[in-house]
Amino acid sequence: MTRQKRIILEELRKVTSHPTADAIYEMVRKRIPRISLGTVYRNLEVLSRQGEIQKLNIDSERVRFDGNPSEHCHIRCVVCGRVDDFPVEPTVSLKELNSECGYEILGNKLEFYGKCPECRKTKPSYSQLTKIKEGSIMIDKEGKKVLEALSGFEKPASGKEIAQAAGMDSKIVISKIKTLKSKGLVESPVRCKYCVTPTGRETLS
Repeated sequence: MTRQKRIILEELRKVTSHPTADAIYEMVRKRIPRISLGTVYRNLEVLSRQGEIQKLNIDSERVRFDGNPSEHCHIRCVVCGRVDDFPVEPTVSLKELNSECGYEILGNKLEFYGKCPECRKTKPSYSQLTKIKEGSIMIDKEGKKVLEALSGFEKPASGKEIAQAAGMDSKIVISKIKTLKSKGLVESPVRCKYCVTPTGRETLS
């Protein structure tokens, strides 16, 4: 194992906050000042493929990483995005399930979401969080602003056009568009141009 990969692994295993690659990069930079963000990303991908860490896709906006490779569940706060380990023991083994359904089960993923202890103390305002379809889809204030701006175009619009209509920075708009696409609220029928999907329009009605 290379020195860079070893230090990335050591830093990730020091925390239980399930950090993003950007957060891990900031941690690793304290020990390897000249390391690049791209190098951290590549090594995290390799460590994930090797089974040394877990790559978590429970946050639609950001990929997170877990230094504990053993099989366990996670819970995500829908208000602040915090991710914690969730101590739930499976009641049925994969071997028992294999015999029941006839499949060769290679793995499983069970995720929970709710409000963390800190967020339970304060009720989030509508300006902080927009709930769509009774909690099945969550978008933040900036995401909603981008969706509203895009809905005003009759034809697919570019990121720059949407940014101008929304009065936002184009980099932030592109980031929000990626999130909205992952939720099925925006699509790209033409390269680098976007429009609101029927589901997206339904959420704004």
